[in-house]
Amino acid sequence: MRIYTILLISCLSLIFQNFLKAQNKTDSIKIISKKSIKDTNSIKEIVVTGYGSNRKLLETPASIVPIGLNDLHKYSSTSLVPVLDAAPGVDFQERSPGNYRISIRGSSLRTAFNIRNIKAYWNDIPYTDAGGTTWLTNVDLHALSSLEIIKGPTGSVYGAGSGGTILIKSQLPGPEMGFHYALDGMAGSFGMNGFNMAILSRGPQTASSLNYSVFKSNGYRVNSGIDRQMINFTSQIHLQSNDILTLSAFYTDLHYQTPYSLTLSLYNSDPQQARPKNSSGASPIINQTGEYVKKFLLGASNHITWNKHFDNILSIGISPDNIQNKSINGIEKTEEENFSIRSQSRYSFDINRTHGKLSLGGEYINSFVSDRNYGNLKGIPDTIQSDDQLTNLQWIIFSNFELSFPQDYYFTLGASLNKVKYSIQRLDNKPSFQLETQFNAIVSPRIALLKKLNNNQSVYLSYSYGYSPPASTEVLPSTGIFNSTLQPEISKNLEMGYRGSFEDHLFDLDLTLFSNQISHSIIRRSDSLGQDFYLNNGSSVENGIEGILRINPIQNPGGILTYLSFYGNFTVNHFYFKQYILNGQDLSGNPFTGVSPFVLVSGLDTRFLKGFSANINYHYSDKIPLNDQNTVKSLPYSIFGAKLAYQKSIGQKFSLEFYLGVDNAFNKRYSLGNDINAAGGRYFNPAPIRNYFLGLSLRY
Repeated sequence: MRIYTILLISCLSLIFQNFLKAQNKTDSIKIISKKSIKDTNSIKEIVVTGYGSNRKLLETPASIVPIGLNDLHKYSSTSLVPVLDAAPGVDFQERSPGNYRISIRGSSLRTAFNIRNIKAYWNDIPYTDAGGTTWLTNVDLHALSSLEIIKGPTGSVYGAGSGGTILIKSQLPGPEMGFHYALDGMAGSFGMNGFNMAILSRGPQTASSLNYSVFKSNGYRVNSGIDRQMINFTSQIHLQSNDILTLSAFYTDLHYQTPYSLTLSLYNSDPQQARPKNSSGASPIINQTGEYVKKFLLGASNHITWNKHFDNILSIGISPDNIQNKSINGIEKTEEENFSIRSQSRYSFDINRTHGKLSLGGEYINSFVSDRNYGNLKGIPDTIQSDDQLTNLQWIIFSNFELSFPQDYYFTLGASLNKVKYSIQRLDNKPSFQLETQFNAIVSPRIALLKKLNNNQSVYLSYSYGYSPPASTEVLPSTGIFNSTLQPEISKNLEMGYRGSFEDHLFDLDLTLFSNQISHSIIRRSDSLGQDFYLNNGSSVENGIEGILRINPIQNPGGILTYLSFYGNFTVNHFYFKQYILNGQDLSGNPFTGVSPFVLVSGLDTRFLKGFSANINYHYSDKIPLNDQNTVKSLPYSIFGAKLAYQKSIGQKFSLEFYLGVDNAFNKRYSLGNDINAAGGRYFNPAPIRNYFLGLSLRY
């Protein structure tokens, strides 16, 4: 911890110095206001990171959903769930407050909790650990400025994982020079309350932010409370005109309770209850079930442009984490030390009328994990059951080659070499012994071609090969049995897309058709105690259509109604098991477990001259198979919500915003984050009924 302390002090010192520089070199202070943020929803205007290309979305041959600052704060500002859930092909579930699970094109089939089979990056720093787990629960929405969701296999640049990649950017100040301050407070149903304080500074060569956030809720169900505190630092320094250093540091202290899922009869009788006592007399309340997570990230990313041809992005991060999971069956205490480094060098060139870019890079992630399991005696650790030390390792070497031809053709060819290795030292055995599993280095290629039809429309075709090894928590699940025979999933994804923007952003359409063939599918099962284990079983097919439609009939800064936009994001899935034998029963042809065949998220955004704005949103999900046999399905549901806001400038230095809203306005009963293939028929995690929220923001 000594080196972590030194690095943290160094980062804080640099940030403080940047604040002072900005103050000394600035004569005036201006207001940061959401009004000053230009809308960039038009397909032809958005620039995305994507596969490291930094191209306009219209020129990017990939299925990417950019999420900007306006999108992040469109809803209640308390959770990432409605923000990411609005993206087509993305199912962001919350089994209880803070207990997240994200599925991109069906990738949650093997995920009981947390987020697996998806890579994430925080300011270019690898955020997913070497064991394949991503902790988005720790992230407060106020700390973010943007997200990018890249769907489908992204192994050609981002390595192992076939579900997709999430690129996260933390908050930095707007273009106004000087110091800026922001205070946000919110409250709502079920004891929800939150507070955020931000200090932002921009100078001639620096931009820095410091956020402190608190969020609490009692939860809709018994034993479903959450308490999260997060402090986040980001500082971007222009060391020279061609040299940008970004420093990132955050610490999160999180505790959320887990009420566990219910059977249908319990769900119908009292959806707010926690799971009752089991045969041994244990229950979530008696055993104080929940997750305790202390996560710390410290890192830096350096972007150097050597000349008009060469540039390099180098990022490095360390993350010591402390995690305690209290389940009905036991208590798991985990201490992790994570280290990551990633480098990408790019060479740009022009030959006649052809522009090209060659990228070469590598990524290394290492995690050392101390994992101890105890019995759970009314929330207190009992007899130790296992004592393991795990070393998880992932590395990739990747290349990406792009050409822009005359007549607006864009060609991409990329590939990576991926390696994953897990080893475990069993310390509770005398003498101790070591177990190890590693997966053959696999090449993951990607090829894509895009044609711009004109300045507002493009079509593309891409093929990618995905490599998704089991996460370390799947090789060593809650049963404590090390499964060295578990093999990676292999996916082959073919995708076609169309993007168009018409009549000066009056009408935008983004449409994707895809077919993903998966072999060696990893399936999650539960034993009689509710403990998870995993196995490879057969193959599956994922066919789908995803669409984003936006109509903007009014864009009139001088009118009473300054902005009016209708949006509709839809997902049509035809996912099924191609070959699947379970206990002698042939389930081939059955629809994919845990995936809705149709999802629609639509809404209306408005802004008025006097500072009023409103969002009305609607979410529909069709019935979902809850077990592989398809004998149990959830009911379809329709959810309405709304948010009304009023913003007003006070003098020349202050801006005030008040907002209020409602979720599940028509008080529908539904289950979110269902437990698939659950033991004892416990499939359902009841979502909150009608609930309200309100908030107040002050900016200086």
